[in-house]
Amino acid sequence: MVRSSSRSFRRRTPPIGAAPIAGPADPIGLRVELYLGALGWTDISPYVLYRDSTQRITITRGRPNETSQIQPQTAAFQVNNRDGRFSPRNPAGPYWGLIGRNTPVRISRLQNGVRRYRFHGEVVSWPTVWDISGSDVWVDVSAAGMLRRLQQGTSSLQSAMRSYTPTSTALTAYWPCEDGPGALQLASAFPGGKPMSIAGNPDLASYSGFVCSSPIPTLRTDTWQGVVTNPSTSSTTAVKFLFYVPASTLADGSRIISANTGGGAIGRIDLKYRTGGLLQVQVYAPANATAIADSGATLLGAGADASLVELTVLWTAAGADTNVFFLVQAVGSSALPLGLAVASGVHAGGLLSVVVAPDGTMGGASIGQIKTLDINVLGDVALNAYIGEDPLARLLRLASQVNADVVPVDYGVSRTDSVTMGYQTVDTFANLAQQVPDADAGMLYESADQLALAYRVRPSLYNQGTVYNARRGLTLDYAQAQLSGPLGPVDDDAYTRNDVTVQRLNGSSLEAALAAGALSTQQPPAGVGGYATTYSLSVGLDAQLPDHAHWRLHLGTVDEPRYPQVMLNLRHPQFTGNVDLLNEALVMDIGDLVVVNNPPAWMPPDAIRQILQGYTETLGVFEHDMVLNCSPEAPYRVGMVGDAVLGVVDTDGSTLAAPLGPALNPNPFFAGGSLAGWSATNAAAAIAGTSGSASPLPAGGPTGYGALLTPSGSGAVNFASGSFPVSALQTYYVSALLYSPNGNGAFKLGFDWRDSGGVFLSSSLTNVVLAAAVWTAAAFSASAPANAVSGMVHTGQGGTPAASDTAYVACAVAWQGAVSVASTNILLPLWTTSAGAFPFDIGVSPLGSGGERMTVTGITGGASPQAFTVARGVNGTIVPQPTGADVRLWQPCYASL
Repeated sequence: MVRSSSRSFRRRTPPIGAAPIAGPADPIGLRVELYLGALGWTDISPYVLYRDSTQRITITRGRPNETSQIQPQTAAFQVNNRDGRFSPRNPAGPYWGLIGRNTPVRISRLQNGVRRYRFHGEVVSWPTVWDISGSDVWVDVSAAGMLRRLQQGTSSLQSAMRSYTPTSTALTAYWPCEDGPGALQLASAFPGGKPMSIAGNPDLASYSGFVCSSPIPTLRTDTWQGVVTNPSTSSTTAVKFLFYVPASTLADGSRIISANTGGGAIGRIDLKYRTGGLLQVQVYAPANATAIADSGATLLGAGADASLVELTVLWTAAGADTNVFFLVQAVGSSALPLGLAVASGVHAGGLLSVVVAPDGTMGGASIGQIKTLDINVLGDVALNAYIGEDPLARLLRLASQVNADVVPVDYGVSRTDSVTMGYQTVDTFANLAQQVPDADAGMLYESADQLALAYRVRPSLYNQGTVYNARRGLTLDYAQAQLSGPLGPVDDDAYTRNDVTVQRLNGSSLEAALAAGALSTQQPPAGVGGYATTYSLSVGLDAQLPDHAHWRLHLGTVDEPRYPQVMLNLRHPQFTGNVDLLNEALVMDIGDLVVVNNPPAWMPPDAIRQILQGYTETLGVFEHDMVLNCSPEAPYRVGMVGDAVLGVVDTDGSTLAAPLGPALNPNPFFAGGSLAGWSATNAAAAIAGTSGSASPLPAGGPTGYGALLTPSGSGAVNFASGSFPVSALQTYYVSALLYSPNGNGAFKLGFDWRDSGGVFLSSSLTNVVLAAAVWTAAAFSASAPANAVSGMVHTGQGGTPAASDTAYVACAVAWQGAVSVASTNILLPLWTTSAGAFPFDIGVSPLGSGGERMTVTGITGGASPQAFTVARGVNGTIVPQPTGADVRLWQPCYASL
């Protein structure tokens, strides 16, 4: 098909070299820049083409869901290449020699005068395309974050010891001894160093017992010799190496190494093996066969037999003498037991050479990672392969080995916890880096505003939008058309994991399963059956496994729907006309909280709360669309000691002791923003909504709608529901959530009673004291008079309140039958207020999740069953509940990892 060179949708492209388009032609200020060496960041926005709906700037960041691993962020766009400037190998092009593979690129847009970067990466391909006439030439540019480059290779990072040792400024020689089976010498890893020669035939790369090293040789009758090319004249010298020998396989007195020095009182130092794993050091003067100092056979720590150890021989000037130490550090220990021999005279020359097994009698011993140093270095941080390392520190250190930057993201939230990393094994950077979020349960992704990796620490995901973590991300209102597409809730088993086994790499394992509940391993309908999975984690201790297993069980048994995609149009007036909302959308990042208030009437009424896992955005001259990839936020609402909500522990089993009926009075939740069925006297009644209405409900109240009462100043305010039938002498219950900005000591809640002719008989009311600007859950019960046939919910304010004495009424529900809860197998003795003052919310549902939410305002009884006084339908839902329905805290206290 011929591609036309004239398109009605093509962006107006200025002449080559012209200034970038701005103003009305580019209202969101899109900018694409390349880093062109000495030219620095160069704006190429005038050459970016926007032909039709398929040619836009498309950016993808993060991951598609909560179970995927880190993926490189990508960007794709099209540029005008008529003058060949975007052909890397075109010597006539203006950018020749300046562009090529992995040219840095960044993309941004303007928002309220501030440039917001949407992507930083590298151009990975420059495919040139043209139409048959040759008049339309373009490049479909593909770019990716540096993670793509880091994931391309399959080579492993070097072992923990091999990567760490060359970083020491004290190093004078280093032979890792990680050479392959066919090697004829042992390579030097010290700049300018010579290989270690081999006389004999050792079994190379045969022993892999040291996690910190790739396999090292096992000696037979061979001898190795390494020359120190630049001997140091420091007053202190050390030789360190890994050592393993099976118990009692060496002859008594076998020389392990000899260190040969040049000049002064000392010519050679021998470290010997003695039967039973003892060690001995002997010091010789130059050309002298008789030892001038001898430590004698010494048992250091557990000894050298059948132990993974690092041995050190260290000599240092001590006045007119030389102290010669020999030390043992066992893998997994920080202890450094030592022996000592004191030689008269001071060594004047540096270390010349190291000889391994000078007598060829070390058969069966494994030796490797031989290094010499010119200062007193005790211990070796890499010996234990960094086990117990902080997760972020692990990531930062690994990234430094591949010249990558890492941006820690914590938003000021403390990250002190007990999660530590396991052994660093030999693997690719991508695999080792992925072990960090796997173990720590944080989020690894790529930064949008710089060419760097970003790591969001797990505690920064907890309790977002609370006093403990104020960063909220993005808050949307469905009722205000702030979404550009359907929500598409998915209530499926895609990520259900109710039987979790955690395996520690090189360690033990532990299983955790959910035995009861809606998502338990019980067969339906009691549960959902078994969903078993195993996680292999690099964690520091077996003792951490219970926490890791139960946390992942917690993540895998979220009993609420997923909202995989939330669609936004940032060019809609809801965003362009709301600076704060647009700013929220443009500064939110991976891991932030996304809240959708006022979902449609056919959905559960509570706000939808999700964690942003990733997104795709499409930018054009006049458009900016985003599709957010989300997962439920509920698992990250974790316990906080002392908090009235997040610090309350749930029971382990509570059920309704008697059934609950539906609401008696019409429209108790002012559904759909309607006051139908309600009337007010001496006051104006108006609808108030959670958000987006002319009169929003004050913060801290229910979701949905309520009534705003503004007194007329002409008398007592009365607000009443439509009537409902009652039976004489029967007890009826009413509850409501009430709010007064100024406080109110004369507010009423109760019933009006009428006879068969509709004539008013009497009122049964209770006084409710409202503190200023605090939502109060009030409840009251009364018996209908003997001749009552109908009743009405009655709220209001006594006296003659002024117009400024406004009040809000929400969730005004009447019903018959008390709420009684039977508690069994409970963690607390009974439902009490010991963990915090009333009110607190409970949920009632046959499945123990979702359903009707109630605010408890009082509890009667110290034994099961207990009678609760509640405000029903806090979430705008009230449904019949049978005897035995599960009752639990709406926001239980979950222990964090």
